[in-house]
Amino acid sequence: MISSKVKFILVLLGISAILFPKKASYALPVTINFDELSNNTTVNNQFSEATFSSNTGFEIRTIGEAWYWGTSQNNFICPYNLSGFRSCNQDVFVNFTNPVYDLKFFVTGDHAVGKTGLVNVFDMNGLIDTIPIMTDGQRTGDLVDLTKYTNIERIQITSITDPGGLAYDDFTFKTTAVPEPLTILGAATAIVFGTAFKGRLSQTKKK
Repeated sequence: MISSKVKFILVLLGISAILFPKKASYALPVTINFDELSNNTTVNNQFSEATFSSNTGFEIRTIGEAWYWGTSQNNFICPYNLSGFRSCNQDVFVNFTNPVYDLKFFVTGDHAVGKTGLVNVFDMNGLIDTIPIMTDGQRTGDLVDLTKYTNIERIQITSITDPGGLAYDDFTFKTTAVPEPLTILGAATAIVFGTAFKGRLSQTKKK
């Protein structure tokens, strides 16, 4: 015979699994390369994983010249002023919807060799590190590797010294899926049903 306690556990698990199946957390690889956007598109919140912005009075736009500068075609991004002129020495802010890790991206459009900018890396507690942007002055993408950091909430690309400014492409990272609200609701519902069932068992045993 199955004991009342075992029956209670089985009912609790069954209700939770059938009505509200649990969605496990897992790594989601993400690539944002701007290639599905048109040339000269203002980039802000088109991507669910991250938003892009610049300093006050500037915005981020796509440039369809990746074929020439060695990153994924067709587009990369850089800041523009609100009059529509490129201002690729302005800051770029990337804010992630959920904390990310294994983050890297490419810098391109560079004309200088050596340190041509900085990346400030932030987690939930604030600034955790500042790393240099190193460029080779060639028509290739220069990798900015932030994969040693975890739980990145945002980055700031700043202090650009390249004479023509810099552009950016191919942001790749991983994020962790957050359980849907229904998962939490399902757990609560299962507890309510389970408590009621346990109370009924207790009443039955007293009779």
